[in-house]
Amino acid sequence: MAVDPIITDLQYVMETGQELDILNFHKSFPITSKARVERIEGDTVDLKVQPPGSIILEAQEQTIILSRGLPEAVRARIISFDLLSGLLRLSDFAYVGSNFGDRMIARVEPEDTIVIEIESEDHKEQGTLADVSLSGVGVYVTRTSLQRGQVVQLTLPLPEGKVTLPGKILNISQTPENQQRLSIGFTRNAQEIAVIMRYIKDRRTEILSEIERMYERSYRMKVAQAKE
Repeated sequence: MAVDPIITDLQYVMETGQELDILNFHKSFPITSKARVERIEGDTVDLKVQPPGSIILEAQEQTIILSRGLPEAVRARIISFDLLSGLLRLSDFAYVGSNFGDRMIARVEPEDTIVIEIESEDHKEQGTLADVSLSGVGVYVTRTSLQRGQVVQLTLPLPEGKVTLPGKILNISQTPENQQRLSIGFTRNAQEIAVIMRYIKDRRTEILSEIERMYERSYRMKVAQAKE
């Protein structure tokens, strides 16, 4: 039986004592946790993952492994995760693919509902902000007459101030909630991008603080349950 080359690479990572990163997404923002390979048995790998970012693993079916010992990012299925010990058991390894870099763009979801105005030459409609990055936004709409490739004007009422930016519809997809999701790229690096940059920075701080609170709350609860 042939040995999975990813398993072979992870064996080398373990034997050389290399640290790697476990990556997951919370509210569209990438959260990484340091980890080390503890044991490999067949096609199953055990890792010791550091908190507080490890809390995200409790709600995930898959995770992504990043390491210099791997030729590219690897996706794996989560068999089990124990928050108290930090032990993560993985299997079903596969390379993520070339589009992985797009997901690593600093992107955040809003805490509260933010209504966006989208205006084209002869049409205006509203949607709610799904997420935002320095390169564009995701917008949820109930129904739209906009088309892929269409040039639009976006108005975003962010807490840091209202900004208006030109954009282009990059993609339109259907969501499980029967909405449409517009992916809109900014078409020029306007001065207003500074406002979006501040918003992303502030949301990043809020999300990381939320991760710490989630970990501390779950850890205390599990310690109390273990003592019962």
